Amino acid sequence: MISHLQNCHFFNVSTNHFLSLAEYSYELCTAYTGANDPSNSKPYPGGPPYSPVGYVPSLSYSYPMSCSVPVTIDPVTGILTGTPNLAGRYLVAICCHEWRGGVMINTVRREFELAVGDFAADSYRPYAGVDTAIMVGDSIQFNASGAVTYSWTPGTYLTDSGIHNPIGHFPVAGDFTYILHGVSASGCHGNDTIHVTVLAHSEYRVANAFTPNDDGINDRLTPVPLENSLLVSFKVFNPDGKLLYTGTTQGDGWDGTSKGKKLPKGVYLWQLFYQDNMGQTHEMSGNVTLIR
Repeated sequence: MISHLQNCHFFNVSTNHFLSLAEYSYELCTAYTGANDPSNSKPYPGGPPYSPVGYVPSLSYSYPMSCSVPVTIDPVTGILTGTPNLAGRYLVAICCHEWRGGVMINTVRREFELAVGDFAADSYRPYAGVDTAIMVGDSIQFNASGAVTYSWTPGTYLTDSGIHNPIGHFPVAGDFTYILHGVSASGCHGNDTIHVTVLAHSEYRVANAFTPNDDGINDRLTPVPLENSLLVSFKVFNPDGKLLYTGTTQGDGWDGTSKGKKLPKGVYLWQLFYQDNMGQTHEMSGNVTLIR
């Protein structure tokens, strides 16, 4: 059986393998050593009495593994719970007592080896927020979640790098990446990132590939405005410079056809004119791969 620290929650192991009409109770109990001949794949353990297993200091049969929440077993269901906080391999012994008419008539002992691996950083992750784009001089409100303590790296342009919702004010254009380090209520550590694009003026983004196969996903090559940009014209050309498409309405896009005919897969050229938030006209150009 394997339990992982990365969950940073209780493991839950059912030890109820005993089915009968009788009544049963469960408890943690002493583990005993077996045969002493490791070279024999089927050693004979010999007869009783058997010697108790020796635990390392601080551990015992009633505290068989290092846990922030101690291991306990439900005496009725036999479900074992706990929160491991140290990687290792641990031996847990369970005794199942059989009762009839209020009298214990039998005890069955089972020993379980639990392997605890330390993968907390890979599974626990706080939430830093969604990537965003703003204009120079604007501010954004960060709003992280999923942790009880927060820290942001770097703290550049943030009002407070030690809270979940600092305000970021950006006086210069550029691309900024912030790493959020969070600690959960159960002590897990994790990171998440958020990217902030600060624009000198509003602009457009155009994808580098699209798939016009009528599945409703990425079927058109549509320029996407960032902030208050206004489309003037969007044109698409074949590699020889022949005009295939012209659009002047915000939100329209090229569907990969020309004069009603589907064009083959390949690389096409585009040109875009737009007005930014200050009323200035800009030109953009690039290429896009049509995938079929």
